[in-house]
Amino acid sequence: MPQIANRLQQLIDDYTQGEARVGDRGCVVINGERVLGMVKYVGIFDPYPESGLWCGIKLDRPLGKHDGVVRGKRYFTCEENHGLFVKLEKIIPMGPAGGKTVDDPACRTIINNSPACHITYNVIG
Repeated sequence: MPQIANRLQQLIDDYTQGEARVGDRGCVVINGERVLGMVKYVGIFDPYPESGLWCGIKLDRPLGKHDGVVRGKRYFTCEENHGLFVKLEKIIPMGPAGGKTVDDPACRTIINNSPACHITYNVIG
């Protein structure tokens, strides 16, 4: 039991340190392209329960892999091919909905200076 409590506390601490929150805009880089979306889910991702927190993102463009359902479980709702899961540390928070765009100089600076947000398209779900 103490191991589970410690792991849960670690996940909570990781989430508290991150700025991505459900409802916020966020940016990921997929195959070198900046893509914005809205964070729709933050939590444990059942295919990888031991790997920490994941963000379910509703992408602005159909560059995702699903509609919020992965392996039969609905995590969030979005249009087909607009959903994507990434590790929490792979998303660059852009603030509340209605905020920055990928063309915003601040967004470009954050993304270009943050190698953590760069992912390849072979992310899960």
